[in-house]
Amino acid sequence: MVINYNDEDKSIKIKDGMRTTYLVLKIVMIMNILIAIMYLVKLGFNQLGVLGYSYMALGIASGIFLYYLQFKKSTKEIVSLNEIDRFREKSFFGKSIFSLELKNGKVRDLTNMKSKSDIKELKDFFSKIGLNPIKDY
Repeated sequence: MVINYNDEDKSIKIKDGMRTTYLVLKIVMIMNILIAIMYLVKLGFNQLGVLGYSYMALGIASGIFLYYLQFKKSTKEIVSLNEIDRFREKSFFGKSIFSLELKNGKVRDLTNMKSKSDIKELKDFFSKIGLNPIKDY
Protein backbone atom coordinates (compact mmCIF):
# COMPACT_ATOMS: atom_id res chain seq x y z
CA MET A 1 0.00 0.00 0.00
CA VAL A 2 1.29 3.42 -0.97
CA ILE A 3 -0.09 6.58 0.62
CA ASN A 4 0.91 10.01 -0.66
CA TYR A 5 -0.09 13.43 0.64
CA ASN A 6 -0.84 16.22 -1.82
CA ASP A 7 -0.22 19.52 -0.02
CA GLU A 8 -1.78 21.67 -2.77
CA ASP A 9 -5.33 20.35 -2.48
CA LYS A 10 -4.88 18.78 0.99
CA SER A 11 -5.75 15.25 -0.04
CA ILE A 12 -4.41 11.74 0.44
CA LYS A 13 -3.85 9.37 -2.47
CA ILE A 14 -4.11 5.70 -1.50
CA LYS A 15 -2.95 2.94 -3.84
CA ASP A 16 -3.81 -0.48 -2.45
CA GLY A 17 -6.05 -2.25 -4.97
CA MET A 18 -9.18 -2.16 -2.79
CA ARG A 19 -11.31 -0.86 -5.67
CA THR A 20 -10.62 -3.99 -7.72
CA THR A 21 -11.10 -6.31 -4.75
CA TYR A 22 -14.46 -4.81 -3.83
CA LEU A 23 -15.57 -4.84 -7.47
CA VAL A 24 -14.87 -8.57 -7.70
CA LEU A 25 -16.70 -9.17 -4.40
CA LYS A 26 -19.72 -7.21 -5.63
CA ILE A 27 -19.82 -9.19 -8.89
CA VAL A 28 -19.66 -12.48 -6.97
CA MET A 29 -22.46 -11.39 -4.62
CA ILE A 30 -24.67 -10.36 -7.57
CA MET A 31 -24.00 -13.72 -9.23
CA ASN A 32 -24.92 -15.53 -6.00
CA ILE A 33 -28.20 -13.63 -5.81
CA LEU A 34 -29.02 -14.35 -9.46
CA ILE A 35 -28.20 -18.06 -9.13
CA ALA A 36 -30.33 -18.32 -5.98
CA ILE A 37 -33.26 -16.58 -7.69
CA MET A 38 -33.00 -18.76 -10.82
CA TYR A 39 -32.86 -21.94 -8.72
CA LEU A 40 -35.84 -20.93 -6.59
CA VAL A 41 -37.91 -19.89 -9.62
CA LYS A 42 -37.05 -23.13 -11.45
CA LEU A 43 -37.84 -25.29 -8.44
CA GLY A 44 -40.93 -23.45 -7.31
CA PHE A 45 -41.50 -22.11 -3.84
CA ASN A 46 -43.85 -24.91 -2.78
CA GLN A 47 -41.21 -27.68 -3.05
CA LEU A 48 -38.10 -26.07 -1.62
CA GLY A 49 -36.41 -28.78 0.45
CA VAL A 50 -33.01 -28.44 2.10
CA LEU A 51 -31.20 -27.30 -1.05
CA GLY A 52 -33.85 -24.68 -1.76
CA TYR A 53 -33.54 -23.24 1.74
CA SER A 54 -29.76 -23.25 1.35
CA TYR A 55 -30.03 -21.23 -1.86
CA MET A 56 -32.46 -18.87 -0.17
CA ALA A 57 -30.03 -18.35 2.74
CA LEU A 58 -27.17 -17.83 0.27
CA GLY A 59 -29.16 -15.20 -1.64
CA ILE A 60 -30.16 -13.34 1.51
CA ALA A 61 -26.61 -13.41 2.93
CA SER A 62 -25.21 -12.21 -0.41
CA GLY A 63 -27.76 -9.38 -0.50
CA ILE A 64 -26.83 -8.24 3.00
CA PHE A 65 -23.10 -8.39 2.20
CA LEU A 66 -23.65 -6.53 -1.08
CA TYR A 67 -25.55 -3.79 0.80
CA TYR A 68 -22.68 -3.57 3.30
CA LEU A 69 -20.06 -3.23 0.55
CA GLN A 70 -22.09 -0.69 -1.40
CA PHE A 71 -23.26 1.61 1.37
CA LYS A 72 -20.84 1.16 4.29
CA LYS A 73 -17.43 0.69 2.67
CA SER A 74 -15.50 3.15 0.52
CA THR A 75 -12.88 2.51 -2.14
CA LYS A 76 -11.95 6.12 -2.81
CA GLU A 77 -8.37 6.44 -3.89
CA ILE A 78 -8.18 10.21 -3.43
CA VAL A 79 -9.56 11.36 -0.09
CA SER A 80 -9.64 15.02 0.87
CA LEU A 81 -8.71 15.84 4.47
CA ASN A 82 -12.01 17.66 5.03
CA GLU A 83 -13.88 14.41 4.13
CA ILE A 84 -12.16 12.48 6.95
CA ASP A 85 -14.00 12.30 10.25
CA ARG A 86 -11.36 10.31 12.12
CA PHE A 87 -8.46 7.90 11.78
CA ARG A 88 -9.33 4.68 13.60
CA GLU A 89 -7.18 1.87 14.94
CA LYS A 90 -8.89 -1.36 15.94
CA SER A 91 -7.36 -4.37 17.60
CA PHE A 92 -8.60 -7.73 16.32
CA PHE A 93 -7.02 -10.84 17.88
CA GLY A 94 -3.87 -8.84 18.64
CA LYS A 95 -3.56 -7.41 15.13
CA SER A 96 -4.02 -3.70 14.49
CA ILE A 97 -6.48 -2.75 11.76
CA PHE A 98 -6.52 0.83 10.50
CA SER A 99 -9.28 2.69 8.71
CA LEU A 100 -10.50 6.17 7.89
CA GLU A 101 -14.03 7.06 8.89
CA LEU A 102 -15.44 9.49 6.36
CA LYS A 103 -18.02 12.17 7.07
CA ASN A 104 -20.53 10.51 4.71
CA GLY A 105 -20.70 7.50 7.07
CA LYS A 106 -18.51 5.17 5.02
CA VAL A 107 -15.28 3.55 6.14
CA ARG A 108 -12.10 3.41 4.03
CA ASP A 109 -9.98 0.46 5.16
CA LEU A 110 -6.21 0.77 5.11
CA THR A 111 -4.93 -2.74 4.50
CA ASN A 112 -1.62 -4.50 3.84
CA MET A 113 0.15 -3.58 7.07
CA LYS A 114 2.62 -6.44 7.19
CA SER A 115 5.17 -5.34 9.77
CA LYS A 116 5.52 -3.08 12.78
CA SER A 117 7.61 -0.67 10.73
CA ASP A 118 4.71 -0.30 8.24
CA ILE A 119 2.36 0.46 11.12
CA LYS A 120 4.81 3.00 12.58
CA GLU A 121 5.19 4.70 9.17
CA LEU A 122 1.41 4.89 8.80
CA LYS A 123 0.94 6.38 12.26
CA ASP A 124 3.77 8.87 11.68
CA PHE A 125 2.32 9.86 8.30
CA PHE A 126 -1.13 10.57 9.70
CA SER A 127 0.23 12.36 12.79
CA LYS A 128 2.21 14.67 10.46
CA ILE A 129 -0.98 15.72 8.71
CA GLY A 130 -2.84 16.10 12.00
CA LEU A 131 -4.79 12.85 12.34
CA ASN A 132 -3.93 10.78 15.39
CA PRO A 133 -5.46 7.31 15.64
CA ILE A 134 -8.42 6.78 17.92
CA LYS A 135 -8.23 3.29 19.39
CA ASP A 136 -11.35 1.12 19.34
CA TYR A 137 -11.29 -2.21 21.12
